[in-house]
Amino acid sequence: MRIDLGCGQDKHAGHIGVDRLPLVGVDVVTNFEEALPFRTDSIDSVYSKSALEHVERFELLMSELHRVVRRGGTIRILVPHFSSPLSFSDYTHKRFFGYYTFDYFVPTKQQKSRRKVPDFYTTFKFKIISKRLKFVTYFLPLLPAYWLWERLVNANETFALFYESMLCYVIPCYSMEIHLEPVKPGE
Repeated sequence: MRIDLGCGQDKHAGHIGVDRLPLVGVDVVTNFEEALPFRTDSIDSVYSKSALEHVERFELLMSELHRVVRRGGTIRILVPHFSSPLSFSDYTHKRFFGYYTFDYFVPTKQQKSRRKVPDFYTTFKFKIISKRLKFVTYFLPLLPAYWLWERLVNANETFALFYESMLCYVIPCYSMEIHLEPVKPGE
């Protein structure tokens, strides 16, 4: 089973649409601030675009994703980066995300980043398969420059760290894409 968490009216092809509002294309209406209505280890993959920033109880939702996604299952998340001015335009956004936000759910010894973050906030853990900063411009002449910039920033973690700590308000990042896999007990 594959779900599109927070699908709105634009459900990802081949997925079960899950949202808090009964919109066209939504198959399961649920409150993301509570337990997800799926059995433990019953989901093969989760896709979520522009939904997690609307959640107040983010840690609860992450624990629920960990519970429902089976061993070897994947979670693909797209969220706004904290430097994006467009993120602050939407008054329903509760939170913003930085390059290391999801590292807090990874055991310190397994964090791939040079900058280690604490892992003691939660008992459930994930493995980060990949993370990528995404840049968008609405000024067409700048598209090639933004394309090159995105490749450079994502070339390695050192560039991403330098960008986020020194340049993110000069050239704001639009969003981040993170691929996770739950680490189940015994792994």
